[in-house]
Amino acid sequence: MTAAHSTKQILVGLLAMRSSLLFSATFMIVAISGCGGNSESIGVHSTGWDIHESGAVAVKGIDNAQVVIGNLGSSPSIALWSDCHGSSGAGSSSATGVQFTATLQTEDGRTLNVEAMNLSGQAGNVVIDNQPFDLTEGRFFLISTANGKTQVKQLERTMPTSLLNTRSENRPDSFRKFAKADPEIMAFYASEDTEKSSTPELPAAIPAAQ
Repeated sequence: MTAAHSTKQILVGLLAMRSSLLFSATFMIVAISGCGGNSESIGVHSTGWDIHESGAVAVKGIDNAQVVIGNLGSSPSIALWSDCHGSSGAGSSSATGVQFTATLQTEDGRTLNVEAMNLSGQAGNVVIDNQPFDLTEGRFFLISTANGKTQVKQLERTMPTSLLNTRSENRPDSFRKFAKADPEIMAFYASEDTEKSSTPELPAAIPAAQ
């Protein structure tokens, strides 16, 4: 084999390898673009606490609460604030929009399911324990499970991003302080205790005459 023939074979091999590498790189770019599409990414945050202060009566939803938040990018897009004892959430995105699901565990052993569709759109909707809500009316939900019922109050506001930026170990105290400073949240959950304690006490029995 001559030196010229050997050099030609090496050049042909290098060109073939270069073509193969270019094809692989092009395929990877198409695959990444296809996965992303026009959808937005969603992150889910879940925070819970059970705080008792000496000499104070704990208020469910304020001192014991669960909060699940769906974030689009860095902005909270939906918030579930509840008096439940456990929570979890998940999100997914596709070319058709963003979906969000959550599960809340109540003190009496019930499971509340939450599903939001088209979270990234203006006309999305959410179903909380089989109750439908229009997201154009608000994306902040207060959920009460007192007395075996599910009551929901929809607020037209957003969760402050500053709360999510708090260090994870400090979030329960920050969320609780936020609730205590908010008249609507306080009024919603304070009414739970009013309703529970509204049953009149029976008068003491009068001893029979001897």
